[in-house]
Amino acid sequence: MERTFIIAPKSAGKPLQKFLEEKLRYLPRLLLMRLSGQRVRVNGEVAPPSYVLKPGDKIVLMLPEAEKIPMSRPPQASDILFEDTGVICVNKPSGLPVLQERWTKGRTLIDDLAKLAGQQAEKTGQAPWVPNIIHRIDKETSGVVVVAKNADVMRFVSNQFLGREVSKTYVALVRGEVPHKQGEITFGIEEDKTTPGKMKAVRKGGKKSLTRFQVIERFRGFTLLAVKPETGRTHQIRVHLAAIGYPLAVDPLYGGREAILLSEFKKGFKPHGEEESPLISRLTLHALSITFKLPGKPEPLTVEAPPPKDFRVMLKQLRRFAK
Repeated sequence: MERTFIIAPKSAGKPLQKFLEEKLRYLPRLLLMRLSGQRVRVNGEVAPPSYVLKPGDKIVLMLPEAEKIPMSRPPQASDILFEDTGVICVNKPSGLPVLQERWTKGRTLIDDLAKLAGQQAEKTGQAPWVPNIIHRIDKETSGVVVVAKNADVMRFVSNQFLGREVSKTYVALVRGEVPHKQGEITFGIEEDKTTPGKMKAVRKGGKKSLTRFQVIERFRGFTLLAVKPETGRTHQIRVHLAAIGYPLAVDPLYGGREAILLSEFKKGFKPHGEEESPLISRLTLHALSITFKLPGKPEPLTVEAPPPKDFRVMLKQLRRFAK
């Protein structure tokens, strides 16, 4: 597969590698680096990634047909919760990382948004906007994510995160019946050096952290909570809830459980076949809403993300069989 570009004056002066990353954001950076110097020619000659582009340069990129390229898909209309010229808010599905993760490689939300920006640019004839990450949620957590379309908006909203002016609400299903209506958790959080990628709660030391929660609904053996993290530490909600004895109902890292089965709470249930399919087999955590301000807008904007089907089905079965 061949892609050809003619360098316009506005792109002159850029290194070849940077230009390709901007134009082909749906391709993994490592793949582009591997292709540069091998399958990229400028004006008919092989060019290094550091080559500085000049107006009128002709770039020909040969993508090998056999190369396995993770395909991204732009968010559908139902995924987009709010969009204007400065930001886009999407309902991220569980299983899709916001950015490339240390432990796994593949498609990301940013890849999808870059592809959407490219499609929008083709329709309008304007330059595509570039997704700028403001905040992240875990790969296995679903829910609202805010992404800036330019650096100015990113700084404006990021400063609100730094100043703790952004309000975030999650819904979390935890194991155990939380007895009190509401509470707050103030354990410090630090890296658990015994397990890569894991954090732990500590009574002394660690990064100061605050999580507030309120009971929405109780079930037999489970509780549905509204959770507001006032700080933004890695895995904060998961670590804090586990620290007070109510881990997420599904959380292999902090709760030791990988799924919820209907047979856990429906008496006499017998699965069809030899193995029971889980009701849900990912983190029982959903980023429900976020409130922040946009440049030039006097009133804060609140964006809500409806819980996905697996979360709703799980709650429906709990209400039916585990009141």
